[in-house]
Amino acid sequence: MTATTRRNQAALAVLAALGCVLLGSHLAGRPGPGELSAMRATNRDRVHHAWWWPVQQLGTPGIPPLLAVVAWRTNHPRLAMSAALALPIEKPSEVAIKRLLPRLRPARVDPDVRLLDDAPPDGPSYPSGHAAIATTAATLLWPHLSPRLRLLTALLTVGAGHARVHQGAHYFGDVVGGQLLGVDVGSTLRAAFDS
Repeated sequence: MTATTRRNQAALAVLAALGCVLLGSHLAGRPGPGELSAMRATNRDRVHHAWWWPVQQLGTPGIPPLLAVVAWRTNHPRLAMSAALALPIEKPSEVAIKRLLPRLRPARVDPDVRLLDDAPPDGPSYPSGHAAIATTAATLLWPHLSPRLRLLTALLTVGAGHARVHQGAHYFGDVVGGQLLGVDVGSTLRAAFDS
């Protein structure tokens, strides 16, 4: 990684962190009517439920350690180190933001929300941890992927966040906040480890 690329990664990390905090400050509290309406429409889609569950798994806490093992086994030690540190950096950051910028989960605002799979009814909603983890992994993988795999990775990352809205766990603003956090964490690690 060149010095310019490293600086660009660091700048991207700072901008994403700033965007995450500013968006969270704007969204803190109850959702607006547009965001609530979009969440309700997505949550009530019964046709595509079976499609979203597997995609949602890309945002689970097992993904960064799995990426670290695969990277190590395929002789990408810098990517392995970055992936190994991803969860220990992402989770405390996510929890800190949730404490700083509390937002009620959809089921606490709308009693008609259908909670699917493991969607929690309680706890802070912003930012989406699944979106943050999926985006962190995608950001770490990005330079190692072909253009076609980048497109697929981007679609799956967006899908992981969408799945959490479908499950009734988050609003779309929570997902965008999680994606910004994921870009922040992934870009910070890429800059630090030349991955």
